[in-house]
Amino acid sequence: MRALKSLAAALVALPFTAPLAEKPPFEMEYPIACPEGQRCPVMVHVDHDPGPGIKDFACGTVTYDGHSGIDFRVEDLLAVAQGVPVLAAAPGVVSIIRDDVPDHNPFNYDQAEAARSSVCGNRVVLEHGPEWSTHYCHLRMGPAPVQVGQQVEAGQVLGYVGMSGSTNFPHFQLNLLHTPPGQRLDIDPFAPEGPSATCSADIANSAWSRAAQRQLTYEGPALANMGFADQAVTNRGIENGVYKRTPVEARSEALVLYARTIAIQRGDIQRLTILSPDGSVLSETETDAAERNRLQSFLFVGRRLRADRWPAGPYIGFYEVLRDGRVVLSAEETLYIP
Repeated sequence: MRALKSLAAALVALPFTAPLAEKPPFEMEYPIACPEGQRCPVMVHVDHDPGPGIKDFACGTVTYDGHSGIDFRVEDLLAVAQGVPVLAAAPGVVSIIRDDVPDHNPFNYDQAEAARSSVCGNRVVLEHGPEWSTHYCHLRMGPAPVQVGQQVEAGQVLGYVGMSGSTNFPHFQLNLLHTPPGQRLDIDPFAPEGPSATCSADIANSAWSRAAQRQLTYEGPALANMGFADQAVTNRGIENGVYKRTPVEARSEALVLYARTIAIQRGDIQRLTILSPDGSVLSETETDAAERNRLQSFLFVGRRLRADRWPAGPYIGFYEVLRDGRVVLSAEETLYIP
């Protein structure tokens, strides 16, 4: 086990290398079985800027400095507890497994600090022939459903999304590595040869299969969570699934709509609106233009109960992100009160 820990630390600690290699000699499939009705967006892409700046494959800012993999987020810690399968992106042979790192709560400072020492946390590594491998990090603690030396097929379950290792939100990180003699290249499956000269978000020539491409169109911004709550909303409450466990009822003290979004850019405006069953606006808000880029942000709007109960019927929530005067993200959520 000590050798595996040392290997994990060494792999993550090696310096980031800008992708310069060809596409892998295999196609990659969508690597997460997102629960029906939930969202599992890519929250962080590979950083293609070799210096202190950041640039994802579409020349956007959905990354952070030196990030060498792709982070697939799940909605909250409830999803982690229920189990979201991480899938093999391509056929391969299991070469490394670690499954004994405890998951931590990102809002427990002591746990989070202690978790940093294990870096990748629980992991599975697949070898895809000479010089190519995929690494699946931050998996949930528990016996892995595969064994070292086992041949697996694309789509086979390798583990479950967790909160192990150096992470502050529930996700798993996928790394594609090319290791010709004497080199270690972190390859971006979205752009194996680096960003296009035009900074295109087109992934037709990526390492992803056609089926995976249909689920992996470049999103910026992307919606991570949206729903109704019976109280003021916090990021901690969203992450811990508080509002899913306490649904709004006819006599709830408040009726609140919230949205948590990935990749808000400087200048973006967010808008939330709740319509009452009679079609009138119950509550609405619009933010000022964002002063800086944010990988994640949340917003809520609502009203306290002013009568004996909320009128029966459907309450419709609308969320929009406006960029340069046009809507780049919109979503709708309905709450029915009998």
